[in-house]
Amino acid sequence: MDVPVLTLDPIEDALCTLLDQACQWITENKPQPDPVESCGVVIDYHENWTCDARIAGGWVRDKLLGHASHDLDVSLSTLTGHIFALLLRSYLLSEAFRSTQLATDPSSPLYGGTSTSLVGHISKIAANPEQSKNLETATAKVAGLQLDFVNLRKEVYEGNSRIPKMTFGTPLEDAQRRDITINSLFFNVHTRQVEDCTGMGLVDLREKIIRTPLSPRRTFLDDPLRVLRCVRFASRFQYAVNYDIVACLNANKDGDSDEIRKALMEKVSRERFGNEVDKMLRGPDPLLALDLIKNLDLFPIIFEPAPNSGEIRPISLSTTAFGNVSTALEPATILDQLWVEARRRNGEADAQLSRAQRYSGGISTKDLERIPSKLLQPLLDEYQRRNLFLSAALRPLQEWEWEEKKGKWFTAAENVVAIGLKLGGFNTRDPVAKLFKSVELLSRPSKACFDAGCDKAVANGQAQAYRGHLVPNLAGQNVSPRATLALIFRLPTMTFTKKECELSPEAFILWNLVLDICDQQETTALDHILSDLYSPVAPLIPHLQDKALLDGNEVSKALGYAPGPLMQRILTMVEAWQFDHLDDLLDGRKNAAELKEECKAWLREEWDSGGIISVEERMASKKEKKQKKQKKSE
Repeated sequence: MDVPVLTLDPIEDALCTLLDQACQWITENKPQPDPVESCGVVIDYHENWTCDARIAGGWVRDKLLGHASHDLDVSLSTLTGHIFALLLRSYLLSEAFRSTQLATDPSSPLYGGTSTSLVGHISKIAANPEQSKNLETATAKVAGLQLDFVNLRKEVYEGNSRIPKMTFGTPLEDAQRRDITINSLFFNVHTRQVEDCTGMGLVDLREKIIRTPLSPRRTFLDDPLRVLRCVRFASRFQYAVNYDIVACLNANKDGDSDEIRKALMEKVSRERFGNEVDKMLRGPDPLLALDLIKNLDLFPIIFEPAPNSGEIRPISLSTTAFGNVSTALEPATILDQLWVEARRRNGEADAQLSRAQRYSGGISTKDLERIPSKLLQPLLDEYQRRNLFLSAALRPLQEWEWEEKKGKWFTAAENVVAIGLKLGGFNTRDPVAKLFKSVELLSRPSKACFDAGCDKAVANGQAQAYRGHLVPNLAGQNVSPRATLALIFRLPTMTFTKKECELSPEAFILWNLVLDICDQQETTALDHILSDLYSPVAPLIPHLQDKALLDGNEVSKALGYAPGPLMQRILTMVEAWQFDHLDDLLDGRKNAAELKEECKAWLREEWDSGGIISVEERMASKKEKKQKKQKKSE
């Protein structure tokens, strides 16, 4: 087939020229690297020695697809990445470079640059065969672009050893050792041509196929993480996974599948696991990624608790096994459909918008139209969308808990996030845990509190019990359903706003809507979520984190009651009153000062009539406080 021609932007063109000239300067001048920085490396410049540079992998692929790419991998024929980066910096200091058009032409992107400004800090990353990191690499920012430098490689087996030794290889040998064919393409900076050494890369790019350059077994055992990379790239580009890969991972012939899975568990660090999964879920088609993980039988390896990481037990005695993988794909399918709808309403239009039709289930068009656009907003935020899809993937664990420390139990999903994927607590574990815990507050059992169709007396009784059980300090209080909802959303388990890491109230409601649809008829679920949860709380959402009208000192002064352990219950009732009267402030009927005075008057009236906290409780608390004071003075 015809070899395509890449169109380079001015910086890319200048960078390729720089690499070409640097290789020529090194070949002609045979410089040695700084002995300190290179740890004493001495280059053996034998006769006919040359240095060639190629840009490899993702940048070539993305340029051919017309996508922007700013991370470049530079493959060297006869130098390690670290040594070449040091010599590149030496070249930029040389008179040879200062006399080139790159350095003297004012229109050049490199004009006026120094070695320090053109090449940033050079970092050396050592090889780590134990974790399938087989090559030493170097990274540096050159002319504003992030570059990784590494030598072309091949494997050499010495004697009877089964452990290969990495050494310099040809472009073909290097291309064959890469993860997939579309990532094995080179761009030769000297000839300015794309090189498809395997003969399959350009064809697979055109035919939209994910294929390994060598047999899947050999490719995966070389670096087992490539199993997950195949899934990630297939979902990123919506490409088909070649049958040989599927057969290799699903068949147990000669133990290939088990051998690969064992290598994946033992040789790949959990950080690398988490990095790949994170990219899948942040990518353009997380549903396809989860579907591929299911079809390749990778769910137990990725989304089940890590072995030997603490006791895992069922929350209910009736639970005997982790949930079926379908319990993950059901909410993921609905989330995908809702994301598509959110993008459609946001004016985005591309071929991916119809992908939800590939899967059965989901929401009817009629019911989809009922969902407010504001409720779909979390899916337009990359961070919130990723955590919603991750929660869907972990749903089979919803009935299990994990003992992280002795006597300290958490959701089993947190085990996977914290230990299995190493995705961190701040931006992943905490929000996922909060989504899981929100279900007990917002799922079906809460419907009786707000169902207008129930007998009023029965509904009120259920509401009292519900509030006393789930919202602290409200037992026995006459609090409206609207205020109850607002207080629920102010609970620590329902609040997550830290800089760019946010879970909005809409995200919690959306998650519960998705689970309700999975568990019952979608129209019934929509009726519950929209009328009982979203509609009452929607006007309050901008004010859910507002400060209370009165603080502890103001309450103490208004009631003549000294601060103590009962104060939090009083403040909670102040917040409830505040949300019931928020419309007066929003509609302009009262200003903040007037509302505060009215709240004080209401509070004094309730207090004087024996409300909020009974007189008996006040006396008991006062007596207890006095006893503690006496004991302390003795």
